[in-house]
Amino acid sequence: MLMKSTLRLPEKDLINSWYNEPTIFRLMDEKKWPRDIATQWFTDFMRWLYTCNRWNLENETGFIMDNMHPLDDIWHAYILNTKAYFKMSKELFNVDRPFKLETRQI
Repeated sequence: MLMKSTLRLPEKDLINSWYNEPTIFRLMDEKKWPRDIATQWFTDFMRWLYTCNRWNLENETGFIMDNMHPLDDIWHAYILNTKAYFKMSKELFNVDRPFKLETRQI
């Protein structure tokens, strides 16, 4: 039996305005992107994260997308700043453990 997650969705304006400067700078350095491109990709990543979590809440299944290399690059840059990533997960989505949204009851 699955226990209900405490996951919640933030307002879209909050998603669109969320900013993590260390991740933006890492993307600029590693991908050689100008600041505006790195910032736009970061915002697109946050929108993707919102979409995944909304799908999980509405359908109780995982969200799968194909060919997400740029978004995966953003995720890797952000997760390297683990404290900031976990803070975002808690503040925006009320998730303490972002890699495990549901638990199984034994």
